[in-house]
Amino acid sequence: MTPQEFKGIRLRLGLTVEMLAKKLGYSLRHVRCLESGTKPIVEKSEEKIRTLLAESRVPIKRPVKPPNQGGRPKWQVDLDEPYVFDKKEVRWLEH
Repeated sequence: MTPQEFKGIRLRLGLTVEMLAKKLGYSLRHVRCLESGTKPIVEKSEEKIRTLLAESRVPIKRPVKPPNQGGRPKWQVDLDEPYVFDKKEVRWLEH
């Protein structure tokens, strides 16, 4: 996960840096370092933010494993879906 994806997920969840730090159990400085790229995003941080995504029901695209590459599949977050953020609640827009 890149720092841009990490920040995009935070914005998609409608959380401030302070709120995300509190939910993840990190310091404010640590979250800022993760978003700026000065600290690497480790697997533990990815799992925590994935758990937040699952709880808020933001759609996650199926994992994609690039051909001829080993390792774990990469999760892709669908940041283009229409959502409304209302008092820490994420819900679908009615069509």
